[in-house]
Amino acid sequence: MILGLGLAHPSEAARNPATTCQLTIDKAAATLVQKTIKAEQACLKKLEKGRLPLDTRCVGEGGSVSPITHEKTKEKIVQLRNKARRAIDRRCTSTGVDLLSAPPDGLGFPVWCQAIEPSCSFVLSSSLQARECVICTHIAAANYLVRIAHPSVLSMPSATPTPRPNPSCGDATHHLTLTTDAGDYDRGWTGISHDGAFGAFRQLEADLCCAGNVCVAENGYAVGSTIGGPQPLSSGGVPICVQNVLREPIVGTYDLSTGCGDLALPIEARVFLEQDIGKPCPLCIGDATPNDGARSGTCEGGTAQGSPCDVHSLNASLGPTSVDCPPAGSSVGEINIDLDLTTGTAAVSSSRDCIASSFEPGSCYCPDQLQPNSCTDRQCVNGSCPAGPIDGVCSSARHRSCRIEKAGADCRDIFPGAGGCIAKTRPCFGPEITRTGQCGTSTATWVSAGFCLPTTRAVAINTTTGLPGPGALTVDTTVDIHVQ
Repeated sequence: MILGLGLAHPSEAARNPATTCQLTIDKAAATLVQKTIKAEQACLKKLEKGRLPLDTRCVGEGGSVSPITHEKTKEKIVQLRNKARRAIDRRCTSTGVDLLSAPPDGLGFPVWCQAIEPSCSFVLSSSLQARECVICTHIAAANYLVRIAHPSVLSMPSATPTPRPNPSCGDATHHLTLTTDAGDYDRGWTGISHDGAFGAFRQLEADLCCAGNVCVAENGYAVGSTIGGPQPLSSGGVPICVQNVLREPIVGTYDLSTGCGDLALPIEARVFLEQDIGKPCPLCIGDATPNDGARSGTCEGGTAQGSPCDVHSLNASLGPTSVDCPPAGSSVGEINIDLDLTTGTAAVSSSRDCIASSFEPGSCYCPDQLQPNSCTDRQCVNGSCPAGPIDGVCSSARHRSCRIEKAGADCRDIFPGAGGCIAKTRPCFGPEITRTGQCGTSTATWVSAGFCLPTTRAVAINTTTGLPGPGALTVDTTVDIHVQ
């Protein structure tokens, strides 16, 4: 599949950098497909001969290799993917060829990754994203061809993680409820998914076993419980709906006199790739009082369309959601996130080498993170990229992208109430991620910084957000303590 458009024949423009770039993409993409198929088939051959456990997964899904559990196969394909990236970078971006520009100076990539595989469909706003479009679509092609030839791949069982033991502090003396008032959620290394609203009325509960004012926190939910309503997130033209499920017991400490605390919240985030940028999650319409237990609203969309619901979360731009209104379809990722929440200061420094070898050693935060940020000059200063890129967003609907030169044409003219198009300097994570909380017995700010967000099976999400990559969270809460 050749994604460049309208280039002259190589013999007519042998010295044209764009032509060299196109030929490099052709070769790198073809090699990636062939060798990915070879690696997956080699793993399947071992599986069929009984040399691997029956639950071994040898084949990826869509454009992702994350579902592969045979580490040698996964490592081989990751190496192939990185080799293709380096080849394209060497002959394209490093020679000044803009993959999005029209020929003859560029390759003329469209503004959208035109892929049959939905997980590879995402907005292309840079040469980096165009390159990832090539990588994603060709890995997806390899996975598709192997799956067609090996139907048994589709019925392979998945491994079940072993949960940690459930701690117990004895009989609970108090019950803690934190209700979110506002929050800021920064996700991934690209910066495109930073400054996301966390949503109000989300509740987190824990039992407290106290001796005087000093308490041990635990439980509050059964493992497997959904925490809060589905979380709508929309950025870079990629809307997702996330169900947060408790995968291990909550543990931590809390001081009744100061409202200071630390809570470890291990969750499994079940990610659904949606179609409507302005409505990533099903809504609960008509419920006036959130979290009162009265299902006075009605589900709009999802698997419970028309069913009664109680609002459990409210995003000012993306609407009210409810546990009673789950999203439809299948998730594109069940990713483990370890939120270490504190009312103190959370600070993490980068220490891992990035996959992209052109960056300084120790510049990244997470395993297999591609690069630290997407700043034009690679310099992140106080959480933003001073040299760009500059993104256009609608002033009253920040989840909507727009063309700055078109003023309100992409915003209020199409979506009433979205405001005008404003310029926003791209946010970023620098060499240290720091968030500072605030203790309090009636209101408190809880933070978490530097937790790693793994990849999903949707490359559209991974590429736009920058996964795997770090995350940071700041949440203002109302505190409620009940004596048991």
